[in-house]
Amino acid sequence: TAATNAPTTAPTTATTTSTTTTTTTTTTTTTTTTDDFFGSTDDFFEGFNFGYNCVINGTTVFLEESFVGTLSGPWDDCITLALTPEACKEEIEKEEYIEEVIIADPNYAMDLMYKPCRVFIIVNFEGTFLDVPRRG
Repeated sequence: TAATNAPTTAPTTATTTSTTTTTTTTTTTTTTTTDDFFGSTDDFFEGFNFGYNCVINGTTVFLEESFVGTLSGPWDDCITLALTPEACKEEIEKEEYIEEVIIADPNYAMDLMYKPCRVFIIVNFEGTFLDVPRRG
């Protein structure tokens, strides 16, 4: 008998490896307000004095803003007592912290700067009060 050389096949083994990756993401949000970041506005203005400079009898006087609200005026009596603008001016000039009293007719050019030591008596061309005299 003759020998037969038949090809031999080795068994093949396949191995499959599966890898699963799980990624977890955590997000943290931090909110910072401007007040916390820069400090409060109270800290910023600490040491600053807000107010107005007035020249009273040749001397510069600083009036703190909190004090200005306690000053005399407006002067309703000028109207209720039927004073003339000139008589009203004389009465107002007797008050404390008065730098200037202006009788202003409609042509008077007023600036818009608030000055607590200045008083405007606003009148028409006939000299009749158009408003209660007040600081400003």
